[in-house]
Amino acid sequence: MASFLNCWTQPLKIFAGFQGQGEELPEMEEDVDLKEEVLHVANARCPMGLPVVKAWGYENTTLRLPMNGSISISVDAGETGATVTAIACTAFRSDRLWVDGREKRASNYEHLPSILELLRDKCKNSGYPDLAEMRIRIAIAKGNVGEEVLGAEAELSTLLYCLAALLHFREDFPGHLSIIARKFLGGSCRCLYGGFVAWKKGEKEDGTDSFAMQLAKENHWPELKILALSLSDAKMKLTSTEAMHRCAETSQLLKLRAKHLVPEYMLELRDAIHEKNFHHFAKIVMQDTNQVQGCCMDAQPPIFFSNHHLELVMEVVNDMNHVAGENIAAYTFDSGLNVFILTKEDKIATVMKNILYYFPPSDEMGLVNICPDRKVLSATGIESMDALTTMPPPGTKTARWSGLVKDVKILNVGGGPKLLQLPTDSLLDLDTGLPKVY
Repeated sequence: MASFLNCWTQPLKIFAGFQGQGEELPEMEEDVDLKEEVLHVANARCPMGLPVVKAWGYENTTLRLPMNGSISISVDAGETGATVTAIACTAFRSDRLWVDGREKRASNYEHLPSILELLRDKCKNSGYPDLAEMRIRIAIAKGNVGEEVLGAEAELSTLLYCLAALLHFREDFPGHLSIIARKFLGGSCRCLYGGFVAWKKGEKEDGTDSFAMQLAKENHWPELKILALSLSDAKMKLTSTEAMHRCAETSQLLKLRAKHLVPEYMLELRDAIHEKNFHHFAKIVMQDTNQVQGCCMDAQPPIFFSNHHLELVMEVVNDMNHVAGENIAAYTFDSGLNVFILTKEDKIATVMKNILYYFPPSDEMGLVNICPDRKVLSATGIESMDALTTMPPPGTKTARWSGLVKDVKILNVGGGPKLLQLPTDSLLDLDTGLPKVY
């Protein structure tokens, strides 16, 4: 087998932009036998950054400077998150790229040429000219947790982090890589840290003080859990990116929110995180989510991001909190493709019981398909579909909406990017430089 050098630091993910059905691929290289070659290898995985105070809209779209700061939670998506492998070798004649096993043209794939140019220049100037000249093969396995924007941000940060590791990138100052990530895809800067992360708005026009920083490590609040709900609903008419641009250009409410409300939310949420005060934490998270929807309605023409399905989830969460006499759950979402419910570990069974009752699975789906965690399912006391059908309502509502929730993933607060060290972690075969076949 080829000898390989695992490279510096931790992983990243890239925006896996689709290049279209009719994309022409570069002329195929002849097969390369890498068994006797020296390979430079990096395998990376990053967390997904879930914003709980949102940076909704850019003040400067070129530099991707946000209208306001934000706070996010790094979500450990495990093996369901995006993973990137990159291999550099003198035997390669061109850069090549595969996304989920399908080859794409590396020379015009979203952000990739610019990332490679920047990191190769830095690599050459840092004393590794031979490495900087090597061609690179890259494989991306896109994750399946997170909606359109959140998943793209995590993928971009993983790609950047992986290639930075491969090409021996060293930060010139704290937050340097975060600033690079922000310039490519805004919120991807927050995926380069674990735990609880703040994205500073910054005041300088050149954006050199707008970067992400860690507020608290992933083990600070281990009781905090994230439930990712996939809804059986059509996609929105606008993407989150399109909605943010329209809001930034036309919503007066968004400007007032950014200037007067978000700075206060940032301070209050930071304190709630450090004090592990879930009641206040949940209040701010839901208030911020509601306000973003209000800003969308204030845009011209209005943006209807909140649909009936989302509103039902919001109603059930509010009803849960009302029955409990305190906030035991909080909802947050952007474009409505996924809803995230935050809660504490000792309340997961209560939250799941409400989800199963008010959004029961169809007979074809079954309980385990909605809640694959059998321990949590057992804790709800719901042992069968018959038991679910006949149980009394856990809240004040009596209506039920079958089939609205397709599945629920229970996720943890995650650490920062990491490099995967084993040869078996590679998405590319180290003997051929081609995607592995499973």
